[in-house]
Amino acid sequence: MSIEAHGGRVHEAARILQKSVREIADFSANLNPCGQPKGLRACLSAAWADAVHYPEPDAGPLTAKIAAKRGLDPRTVVPGAGSTPLIYRLVRVLAPRRLAVLAPAFSEYAAAAAAAGLAAEHVSAPEENGWLVDLPTVERLVALKPDLVFAARPANPTGRLIPPEPLEALIEAAESRGFQLVLDEAFLDFAVGAASLESAVARRPRLTVLRSLTKIFAVPGLRLGYLAAAPDLADRLRRAGEPWAVSSPALAAGLFCLEQDAFMARAPLVTARLRRRLEAALAPYGQLTPSDVNYVLFRAEPARTRKMTAFLFQRGLLVRDAANMPGLGPGWLRFAVRPAPELQRLETALEEFDA
Repeated sequence: MSIEAHGGRVHEAARILQKSVREIADFSANLNPCGQPKGLRACLSAAWADAVHYPEPDAGPLTAKIAAKRGLDPRTVVPGAGSTPLIYRLVRVLAPRRLAVLAPAFSEYAAAAAAAGLAAEHVSAPEENGWLVDLPTVERLVALKPDLVFAARPANPTGRLIPPEPLEALIEAAESRGFQLVLDEAFLDFAVGAASLESAVARRPRLTVLRSLTKIFAVPGLRLGYLAAAPDLADRLRRAGEPWAVSSPALAAGLFCLEQDAFMARAPLVTARLRRRLEAALAPYGQLTPSDVNYVLFRAEPARTRKMTAFLFQRGLLVRDAANMPGLGPGWLRFAVRPAPELQRLETALEEFDA
């Protein structure tokens, strides 16, 4: 398969390989290796009857539930059909003159900038330090004098959290320099012991936090996420959004999933154990970046990674070629943490590849 903007192309892979989707092990999409919470399918079946009606235009019940579960002021919460449309809405509403991105990075920040007629400026964390953001990186970012900054916590595709000192420096710089800082916490739920900064928006008007509900609950097809922002900005974003952005099934799933506290508590622990197994499987074949979450960044010679990707693909194992992710290039692959049976398939295939 050719390099694409995103992973998760299981339907296309199944058509090419003439297999069923169930035969594909998708290491290209970063989802919960625990799967979906028990009872979600029954919840969606029960909600199907409501699909005959329009959903609530502003997803009000979901806003109220998020606020109650996360300890937020409802005025700061803006739900959406996944966090990606909210990225585009932020750029559209804020209309920055200069947009900067902490790299390596998710490609949609730059795509949202391009849609607004801007060229995103990327500042990379040091590769020699495993892509870990440091104070000099923050200083280089701030020196660009941006109006809007996107920084992921943890970063995608590196899986690294921003350490406390540079993170605080970045937040303080947003306040003192007057730029809007968007922290994308789409994968934070997989980091053991990590706490969201979404509640900080009440006292930090220059901070916006993006959250995803599709990764931790393994429902990317439903499209569900939200952001937390200062009330004034949240109101502007809410008024700039389309009505009925959250479908009835997604709304029902969100209300159900937000009550699954035990499931969410277990997920990062299981992910950490399975990630160690994935890292052990990959280590003999190339260089690994230490990860805090449910994916691992891998590097080898470009010719080798091309052969490896093609070899695995023919065996129904999808890998995310990360060459097109800002800050990287040829030779970089991203592997998602998957359930144990799929990890076994990968281990066997890698042994055959290197035989």
